[in-house]
Amino acid sequence: MSWIKTTQDDLRTVGADDLLHMLTMTDSAHAVHDDMRGHTGQIITMGTGVLDQKASKQKMNTRSSTDCKLVGTSEGLPKNIYFEMIMEEQGYKLESNVLAKDNESEIKILKNGWDLCTSNMKHVAIKQFWSTHRTKNGNIEVVYCPTEKISRL
Repeated sequence: MSWIKTTQDDLRTVGADDLLHMLTMTDSAHAVHDDMRGHTGQIITMGTGVLDQKASKQKMNTRSSTDCKLVGTSEGLPKNIYFEMIMEEQGYKLESNVLAKDNESEIKILKNGWDLCTSNMKHVAIKQFWSTHRTKNGNIEVVYCPTEKISRL
């Protein structure tokens, strides 16, 4: 809260370096709330400033940090898809729609789907497969981005 108070009068700059490239960064922290639920943060940018941000408690408990990150991606990805659809309706077909993740296990699951799932992951299967389907069949490229880089934004 003190950060908000000290920065409330700062100048905010929001813009787009390029209307054809969008970057979404999503990260989640496992079991950080009193009820052991995770917390997800996400930003969407087109280069200059943040177009959209979200930080929220997850709606379900998870068994591992990878599961937590999959749930966070599933909860945040609709905004990414929504912005892509808005841009297309305005006449701007995105050339790249990048989803940056800092967990290589999650990236492998998003790219490979069921092949990497175990019986321990059934509780997040629907959310995971929805995200996998969108990254495989959509215009979304999943890339690795180190935690240090994500946390600086």
